[in-house]
Amino acid sequence: MFAIFCLVIAALIGGWLVTKVNLPAVIGQMLAGLLLGPSLLNLSLPMDWLHLASELGVWLLMYEAGLAVDAAALKANFSIANRVAWLGAFVPFGVFWAIELWLHQTLLIASFSGLVFAATSISITLAVLGTHHQLGSRIGSIILGAAIIDDMIAILGLTAVTFVTSGAGVNLTNFLPLIWFILGFISRRVTRLATINHHLITAATWTVIPLFFAGIGAQINVATLIPMFGPLIIWTLIAVATKMLGAYIASKWSGLSNLTAAAIGSGMVARGEMALVILTAGLASQLITTSQFTFYTAVVTLTTVLAPLIMEPLFKRLR
Repeated sequence: MFAIFCLVIAALIGGWLVTKVNLPAVIGQMLAGLLLGPSLLNLSLPMDWLHLASELGVWLLMYEAGLAVDAAALKANFSIANRVAWLGAFVPFGVFWAIELWLHQTLLIASFSGLVFAATSISITLAVLGTHHQLGSRIGSIILGAAIIDDMIAILGLTAVTFVTSGAGVNLTNFLPLIWFILGFISRRVTRLATINHHLITAATWTVIPLFFAGIGAQINVATLIPMFGPLIIWTLIAVATKMLGAYIASKWSGLSNLTAAAIGSGMVARGEMALVILTAGLASQLITTSQFTFYTAVVTLTTVLAPLIMEPLFKRLR
């Protein structure tokens, strides 16, 4: 438990430090886990406890996302958000599916890879939009709505893949992040729960949420990534370009300006908690190897780092 405590403290410090350079706290939290894990200090961590805390962190992240949703703004922009979500998911899914097949991977692995990069991070999207005071704006509602739909697509896709690999039917645990999101969305409308929600999210922000991101970082061994540096950069660039392209085309199709379409595209770039949930499920079911998990997680992390850097100049021009 002392190791878990150290990981939480390191994650909080790391998250605080990166916010000083206008990056989302989750990046610093993952880097903290990276430093304490096998990449550097190789701190011995109780993985069972870490997994349990991380699961709770994911659920509360989704609950927080549900609390943040403005139902009226989401409804008003649903049509555009729906286009952005589907095209923004279809383009990266199709491209990575084709790449994996070209690399002689199985159809199942190709579909799994497409799912990982079809997802969009709601929590990271929320953090960056909040930084630019865009959460209540039209563009913020479109990006958030599209991110929510993307995650629903990813959850349904993961359930389908799990069904094929296990033959055990629908795995209801895959729907838990979505269920927690819905619970958050509903509880926002219950005034009596406002104080409880505030304390719950505050406690989670200081404990299990940073622990989730730090735990992901702690599972990465940088030494194993060095031989894959070239492919890592290429995959990251493809992940960024495909998500931006799909969202940009959908936004232009909806009649938005070039600048607004580009800003929406940049807001969809970050993969985060949902991609990591998919990867964790893939590793647990032995669909992917530890090496593949590390590689995919590194790509997801890099998209998370790059997203706010891409968004910054575009959102400044929108002010």
